[in-house]
Amino acid sequence: MVEIGSGFPIGPPNDICSDRAMAPHIYVDFNAQTEDEKVWLNTVGSQADLEKIKTPLVEGMTVVLYDEELEVQARLERFREGVHWLGVPDWSTKRYK
Repeated sequence: MVEIGSGFPIGPPNDICSDRAMAPHIYVDFNAQTEDEKVWLNTVGSQADLEKIKTPLVEGMTVVLYDEELEVQARLERFREGVHWLGVPDWSTKRYK
């Protein structure tokens, strides 16, 4: 049994809330999307949050994209083998604040 305050999420491992709490959070402008609804991670807020992530970014990494009104789970995708990243939202996980 996991004790409260132990630093481990409470609940089943596949619980969306647990995944959301453990995933890095990245501020985005949801208006900055590609035609296929991928979100650019190139705003000042996005860059600041990306710099806070302690683990190396890898394609497919689960993150939470957020702004002042909304958050949604997503996976990272590198843009054309470059230094730019996109978030691919799973819109079924969107949550309004």
